[in-house]
Amino acid sequence: MFFLRCLLAALVSHTALALTPVGHTPSGKPIYVAPSGSRVKPVGRNMEVFAPNGSLIHTFVNVIPPTVTKGSHALAPRQTLSLAQATTPLTDPTNILESLNTSYTVPSAPTNFESQVIYLSANVVASDDNGVPFGMLRAVLQYGATSFWGGPYWTINTELEFLPDGGTLSISDPNFNNTVAVGTAISTSLVHMDEGDDIFWYAAGFDTAPEAPRLEVGWSTPVSVAVGLEEEGVTQRSSYPAESFTFSQTSLTLTNGAPKISWDLSSDPSTGAYITADVDGSENAELSVHFGN
Repeated sequence: MFFLRCLLAALVSHTALALTPVGHTPSGKPIYVAPSGSRVKPVGRNMEVFAPNGSLIHTFVNVIPPTVTKGSHALAPRQTLSLAQATTPLTDPTNILESLNTSYTVPSAPTNFESQVIYLSANVVASDDNGVPFGMLRAVLQYGATSFWGGPYWTINTELEFLPDGGTLSISDPNFNNTVAVGTAISTSLVHMDEGDDIFWYAAGFDTAPEAPRLEVGWSTPVSVAVGLEEEGVTQRSSYPAESFTFSQTSLTLTNGAPKISWDLSSDPSTGAYITADVDGSENAELSVHFGN
């Protein structure tokens, strides 16, 4: 099943002012696209999507759990998804994440294409009171194909994903070619914006491509961070790049500066992918994704 470039999947049980799906992911989730510069704001248990001109264009209904407070933002393991990630708990709600930056080089394409989708990304993650993630804003390097643009290609994009199955929103700019060549050096940033309200606002973008699609998301709770791999449709090792993939110069800062951390590492038992902390810590860390045997 093919997959729109500049994508992001959104599976929503009910929406008001709903955008029209433009395609589906390999697992059948519908794909929705919003214009670059869109903003997403929490309203009760909903997340409302606003176009750059301020008009409401979509509502994700009941994607925020009922048990969300500002008391804690540690992360519990995501057991049900195909991913290999490095995360770190940020448990002081008064010492919030100010920025997450990382760099990498676009790897070789998989030798086998079977309509799989591969996401390699840095993320800010919102979680409920039990530490279970429910939303994730990411600046992503993505591998897949589209029936409209062709492919498969490596592309860069900014995306919002609701977990585990609440949907996802992808940002698109028709004037920006988001395909990237193997060997391209890319730097991403997720930055906190203080707007003087009770919302924790973050902007996702690409330092090496400031004209790339941009997305701003507000959360009702402080966030944690995750860096690594998520995939859909991978069934064999040749559906991944041949070499490992490294997030280098990975740094995060909080209100009180660079914290002393150690990354928590996870693996994907369904594919054998895993992640290692080659250089640990919050400043210039190196986190490598290994795509199994």
